[in-house]
Amino acid sequence: MISTIKTILLVDDGKSEREIREAMRSMPPAAHLNEEVLETYVLGQSAPEETDAIEEHLLVCCECQDGLRELAQFITALRSTLCAEMVVH
Repeated sequence: MISTIKTILLVDDGKSEREIREAMRSMPPAAHLNEEVLETYVLGQSAPEETDAIEEHLLVCCECQDGLRELAQFITALRSTLCAEMVVH
């Protein structure tokens, strides 16, 4: 909600989309993405509008970037383990 209000204020000032994105990156994130949202995103199962919002948040939030990186590494390791087990059996 706060991000939406900030975006509306930036648009009302006649700023270009590029200027809006740059200004949004400099603003602290309103809230962090929870693990369920990150899981849905990394598995490619989030809705297009959710994906846009998640990606915008990830542009400015190092903590969520770290969480996403850790989750992606975990999923990659899990897939590798499962594939290796399938080959063995």
